[in-house]
Amino acid sequence: MVSPGRRGLTPEEWADARRIESSYDTVSVDELERAAERLVQDCGRAGYVTHGDPDVAGYLNDYATNNPVDGATGRDFAFGTDRSAPDGSTPPVGSLFQAQACARTRNYQVLSETSAGRRLDGYRLYDDHVVQYLRSEYGIPTTVTARSRNRAWAELSASMAGAAEGRVRVFAPEVHARTLLAQTELPALIRNPKVGLDNIAFVTEFPRQPHLPESLNRFLAHDAVRAQVTMDDYGARSPSPRALAARLDSISLPPRLHAERDRETAILRNATSYADLRPRTVRPTGTAVSTNHAGAAKGAGPVVGAAARPASAPPESGRAAKRKRLLSLAKGSSTVAKGTAKLAKIIDESETDDSKDEDGPDV
Repeated sequence: MVSPGRRGLTPEEWADARRIESSYDTVSVDELERAAERLVQDCGRAGYVTHGDPDVAGYLNDYATNNPVDGATGRDFAFGTDRSAPDGSTPPVGSLFQAQACARTRNYQVLSETSAGRRLDGYRLYDDHVVQYLRSEYGIPTTVTARSRNRAWAELSASMAGAAEGRVRVFAPEVHARTLLAQTELPALIRNPKVGLDNIAFVTEFPRQPHLPESLNRFLAHDAVRAQVTMDDYGARSPSPRALAARLDSISLPPRLHAERDRETAILRNATSYADLRPRTVRPTGTAVSTNHAGAAKGAGPVVGAAARPASAPPESGRAAKRKRLLSLAKGSSTVAKGTAKLAKIIDESETDDSKDEDGPDV
């Protein structure tokens, strides 16, 4: 949904985000294996070696803990997750690449571009080839690499959310419950006294939810609501409208949104399923009637309002309509008029044939 005052990406920023993503994804197998070897060498240089094997888990955990993000940058911090597109005609782009594009044009601070973030990102630990390489070459279980990677990024993300001041930007169409954004970053930003709920601004538009009324879509699009509920709460497969009402009642909102929340939760509590929220088809007022062969109405009474409508003229026959059009075209030209009159006479002579086909089916 388009929200007034929300500044989305410009066409140039979208194009730059696609270039950044394409460049990041265009990487050779050799480059990925060199990234894995850099991690192993960094473990060795930092002394994280156990029985001759690199202690990836210990190194990543301690590195993230000992290298928190510096908040004294004077820039708006940007967070993000998921993918989105400017419209349905183009493929989506990763939100983190959108944030990086806006970092260039709007001077945002992105986690992957901090010194600690660049190092972690340089290991390419979210690429499956790197994870499998560490397993095959150094015997590091894939589960150990995945857990260590996730823990390190969570630690850095929490430090960045804690270091933020003032306005922060969020690049995410929707927030999924199991993401780092939902579990770590947004809760930390809300708790941060230098940020708080009022300073969280979503850059990405909220996607319309077809199973919800328009008024509820507008309410869910508020930044203060988006920062606290997830698509697991309001999605088409979420538990129920009443469960969503309970969730909305449980979150803290600024006073300006209280009355709107009360209206929407009242609607939700009166519905047992999302199907109950769909607009009902309104039937015309009055009693339905049918006619017998003689044209007399059968039923309990006339349709309300029928007497107020003037009787419509019977439709012109196809022959009469053709003749009328031809004669109107002939006005102002005697030559055309003669030819048209001749055509009209031919139409008159074929009346019998035309009347046979007048009520037949269209072919």
